[in-house]
Amino acid sequence: MDTELNRMGQFLQGLGTGAIDFGLRLLSALVVLAVCVAAMRVIRRLLKKVLTLKISPRAIPPARIESLTAFVLALYDVVAWFVIAMVTISKLGVDVTSLLTVAGVGGIAIGLGAQTLVKDMLAGLLFFVENQYQPGDVVTVAGVTGEVEKMTLRVTEIREYSGDLHVIPNGEIRAVANSTRSYHRAIVDLSVDYSEPLDRVTRVLNDELEHCFPGIEGLSATPVCLGVTKLADSGVEMRVSAECAVKQHWAVERELRRRIKDRFDAEGIELSLPQIVVHGRS
Repeated sequence: MDTELNRMGQFLQGLGTGAIDFGLRLLSALVVLAVCVAAMRVIRRLLKKVLTLKISPRAIPPARIESLTAFVLALYDVVAWFVIAMVTISKLGVDVTSLLTVAGVGGIAIGLGAQTLVKDMLAGLLFFVENQYQPGDVVTVAGVTGEVEKMTLRVTEIREYSGDLHVIPNGEIRAVANSTRSYHRAIVDLSVDYSEPLDRVTRVLNDELEHCFPGIEGLSATPVCLGVTKLADSGVEMRVSAECAVKQHWAVERELRRRIKDRFDAEGIELSLPQIVVHGRS
């Protein structure tokens, strides 16, 4: 009986000692976790301030600085939380080396199942490094044309002109058509009636184009008549090209069409209309 009581006492004593030891480790881990999280947040704020205030807007456009800040902070968050987790777990007495080995094997399995996510993030990193586009640019990607609103490591958000917001995984972007670099070209196609002499039409058109620059806002040079582009069923098609500032080509095209139409009306030059020829049987 005494022997059993001694054993029970030793068991309870050992259990109490173990509980106290675990409690101290848990308390130590919580303290370390709190300190690490606080330090992480302070460092994150300083890092964000350095990226947003120390980089000159003349060297890097503000939109690109914003994307750079988002990328760096996202990478920092992943690394910081991983380090905090490892330090906290080690304070609980867990062998971090063994845990990293198991995590490595598990990471391979997870990586095989998350290839799409990894591909999206790598593509996003390359888009930023190569500076293919940035927030504010008008682009055509994955069959969508609109303004880039946001770039992250995983997705690109594009606002279409209709107002629809497209969230496109970066890994699905195969080609990029950027309409916001350097300059844009306004293109106006018009069709005149076959009865109109082309020499007269060209002379009147060129005269009107000479008065467009610098009258039309956004134009970078005098518009040019490229001549006849097609002999269509309903009329002779001609094309006007004008170099203009980025994002201004739509407004320039609208104003050119208005001015050309008014001038042709004043000169009595007829634009072509669709014609339908009906053959009857007698």
